[in-house]
Amino acid sequence: MTGAGRYRIHAVAEITGVPEATLRAWERRYAVPIPVRTPSGYRLYSPKDVELVKRMRELCAAGMAPVDAAKLVAETGQPRVTSTELPSDPYQALAERIAEATRRMDPAAIEAEVRLAMTLGDAATVVERAFCPALLEIGHDWETGVISVGHEHLASEILTIATRDLLRLLGPSRPVGEVVLACFAEEEHALPLYAAAFRFVEWGYRPHVLGARTPPAGLGAAVREIEPAFVGLSLTIAPPVARAGELLDQYAAQIAKQPWGVGGAGATDVRALVEARGGHVLLGTPDEQREQLGKLLTGTRSA
Repeated sequence: MTGAGRYRIHAVAEITGVPEATLRAWERRYAVPIPVRTPSGYRLYSPKDVELVKRMRELCAAGMAPVDAAKLVAETGQPRVTSTELPSDPYQALAERIAEATRRMDPAAIEAEVRLAMTLGDAATVVERAFCPALLEIGHDWETGVISVGHEHLASEILTIATRDLLRLLGPSRPVGEVVLACFAEEEHALPLYAAAFRFVEWGYRPHVLGARTPPAGLGAAVREIEPAFVGLSLTIAPPVARAGELLDQYAAQIAKQPWGVGGAGATDVRALVEARGGHVLLGTPDEQREQLGKLLTGTRSA
């Protein structure tokens, strides 16, 4: 403890059992608590700050997402866990707990949350609303230095393996067609691609997922062998315009006559480039994307 009854961050971590990385994350994201700073930048927590951290820990341990726990702490000062304090969004709560377990480098806890996820709903919804947001949060933690790349790789591997195994179990027995799905050559995040694969399963298609960093030549080989009804490319972060144009030229040449499109968070950034090369950008909700796809494939068949 330092002067004036204040604690350094390592002492608060020891007292509360909350890792220092999590304390920094709670301060940055939820402003709970906001410790004072010394002239040299060290955090100093008051006894009240320590109590707030303990309340946050209790609420999170009871299953509440940190974002909801922080709101409750801010409103009441010292909330108590009760049976009526349930997470407002179970998928968001799950994503938050996966991110918290990743900060602690706790693979057993991540895997436990993955098993719990299977009880929340259908696979596509779990991947879209829990796994993908969790990875986005974890990626942000890595970019801002809260966690190491090892933390990020651990969570990504566990979530991707679980998602891949689920997909193997689902495929339609009598598919209306087959689709080939791949990430851009410099895209490392394959989980959104698997989320799209689950949607295609729901729509009656058998997806063939090529995964992250798929080069144009590799995609072309799959297209020629499978002759899919549709080819989908996933893009989370768009590359510079010149590089995006270069890749899209190569992808379009390899795909040739099959209908194709780009989806993902980075798709709108390259929309003009995609459409100029005969592709489509899939936007909106899953139902809206299904409608887009239906019109595209119907138009292709009638042509």
